[in-house]
Amino acid sequence: MERFYEALLEKAQVKRGDIIDVASDLLSVMLRFRERREAFDANRLLDALKEAVGEEGTVLIRTFNWDFCRGVPFHYKKTPSRVGSLGNTALKRPDFKRTRHALYSWCVWGREQEFLTEIDPVDSFGDDSIFAFLEDHHANLIRIGDIKSSSITNFHRAEQQAGLPVRFIKSFTGMYTGSDDVCREKTYSMFVRKLEYTIRECKEATDEIMLRRGVMLRYCHEGVLIDRIDLKAGGEVLYQDILAGRWGDWVECFKNPGT
Repeated sequence: MERFYEALLEKAQVKRGDIIDVASDLLSVMLRFRERREAFDANRLLDALKEAVGEEGTVLIRTFNWDFCRGVPFHYKKTPSRVGSLGNTALKRPDFKRTRHALYSWCVWGREQEFLTEIDPVDSFGDDSIFAFLEDHHANLIRIGDIKSSSITNFHRAEQQAGLPVRFIKSFTGMYTGSDDVCREKTYSMFVRKLEYTIRECKEATDEIMLRRGVMLRYCHEGVLIDRIDLKAGGEVLYQDILAGRWGDWVECFKNPGT
């Protein structure tokens, strides 16, 4: 499958200078390679992402991990990604550098690497967060593979800005070992679900809304789905829907019995 990785990104119109937040479920990609009796190589995909955006662009690979919320110490060098194998591959590479947040971190390569790996916001979705940076710089979320959940974590920022009534900002304090190998106590906050509610993100409904509103483009390359989502435009659509009371179009929410 010569040039598969490059052709996949060309199909999604990833180009030089782009800032891309990459979310992936690589099972469909690996199955495609197995059908051809070839080996999938995550490092080649990372190299193709770098080549597609060039040095003037930036690649962010998700390494999110929420164990800190349960009291598990965070270690900058050792805490793994809980959102896919591509992040764990990037964590092993010297050309990618991890951002600092204990809950929402990325491995970053490219023009904005130094800036993004130096900032350390407390609020996951605040105005000084990486999610705000992605919006402000018109980044795109690139979803590779048939991802089961919505994976549009950035939309929690729109929920927080609009004051979604079934969530609230909660702080988590724990032990944190940074890139300097020094262990210290740190606090981070997140816009979390109120315990009396159950919230279910419906990927199919969310994708339909984004496709209809023109903030997402969907492609398929040799049986592998790849989506390109405008994070700035998508966040604004959700923000306005929440203000208008239409957020139920995006998520299912109901109060738990006995609460």
